[in-house]
Amino acid sequence: MPNNPRIKTQIVRRAYFSAAHLPYPGRSGVGHNYVLDTFVEGSVDPQSGMVMPLHDLDVAVQEVVSTLDHRFLDRDLPYFQDTSPTLENIAHYCFAFLHEILIKKAPDLVLAKIRLLETDDLWVDVIRA
Repeated sequence: MPNNPRIKTQIVRRAYFSAAHLPYPGRSGVGHNYVLDTFVEGSVDPQSGMVMPLHDLDVAVQEVVSTLDHRFLDRDLPYFQDTSPTLENIAHYCFAFLHEILIKKAPDLVLAKIRLLETDDLWVDVIRA
């Protein structure tokens, strides 16, 4: 089947991390087991048959996850000392971090979206504009 340049394909990789934050000033910390889905979009390479090597995507996602995993976000990450670690802000942090990594590794690809789940029934999508 020929590769149609007008058709884009998304590959999605899921990763997990645990982190805590202060929900309100003066309250005890709250921890969550987060799920991060990363959606990368591009054309399928006719030689490899892939949008991007899965190993490269795994390395990029792990780079972001390693900054968050088993951290107390308000205390351990400078970004969240001035920015409230809400689900929305954590998701924007992940998107910006992944975008910077992927633009260097694979400039032809697009970070189309990330989805960050805090619980089974609560998540945020950050979508490329």
